[in-house]
Amino acid sequence: MAIPKNQGRQEVIAASVVLKYDEITDDTGADEAAISVPAGARVVGGNVTIDTVFNSTTSDVLTCGDATDPNRYLATPADLTSATASYPLDGVLNKVYPVKTDITVAWTAGATGTATQGEAVLTVMYVEDGRSAFAQD
Repeated sequence: MAIPKNQGRQEVIAASVVLKYDEITDDTGADEAAISVPAGARVVGGNVTIDTVFNSTTSDVLTCGDATDPNRYLATPADLTSATASYPLDGVLNKVYPVKTDITVAWTAGATGTATQGEAVLTVMYVEDGRSAFAQD
């Protein structure tokens, strides 16, 4: 018996959010919802790009995951003090979410409440299981 081919195709969907130091409500490592993905979403990639370094002290790091595993998508936390750095989402990819789910971030500052700058962009790329935008033979 041959593998049944799926002729349905879809583009990868990208969702992005700007993470500004003065809009993240907690700099002590607490998870905050950053991007919602729909039921059936399978995260296939993404990245965190530092546009303006965070300057609380010598240590500012960001993790990215979900409520079950707050470090799911960054195997190593992103160093927010690295100018114009980009960190791929390289943790456990291909997780399928059966219900609408928030992708979370957590910023841990070296000295809480002292940052005066910092901006990063989180981009999450996903496909939706069962979705078909067009067909291809």
